[in-house]
Amino acid sequence: KHHGAGGTFMKIGFFVMIATSFWAFGASPTTAPSSQIEICQRPLLTDLAKVGVIKDKADQETEKARLNFYLGRCALNENNSEASIPYFEKGLENSETALQTKEDDVFALFWWSANKGVLADLQRSLSALKAIKDIEDKMILIRSKNPDYGFSGADRVLGKIYQKAPRFISIGS
Repeated sequence: KHHGAGGTFMKIGFFVMIATSFWAFGASPTTAPSSQIEICQRPLLTDLAKVGVIKDKADQETEKARLNFYLGRCALNENNSEASIPYFEKGLENSETALQTKEDDVFALFWWSANKGVLADLQRSLSALKAIKDIEDKMILIRSKNPDYGFSGADRVLGKIYQKAPRFISIGS
């Protein structure tokens, strides 16, 4: 039988496709498998490295706040709150830096609230109760300026606050 050159190249192409698919998922024979946190964080870290192309510095900081929030969520998804806290703290710092320049920026306010909210939820202290009121105020401002941001994220956050807030503090109406 004569297979011709096309058959040989098809077999080689199939092997290359299988091998690259195998290695693309972090399962190369020369490296140890990554943790689930690292697998989750890999694309976010790639995006974080590209933030410098954003021209506006406040927008850069807001994007860093968003990415740090999701980096922290990767650790929380694996029940590792200790590993997640530095990401949320850094995200909070990034959004505070953005808010110094753009005081009422909806995006910076939202990611400040997201990072602060998770930290408050993890800490569960009296200082966390103050954070709830600050977050509520920011969500009300966001809702007044851009109610559709984050797929109505402000309304969803407010709903969660009103659902979880202890009855002895004045939150909502």
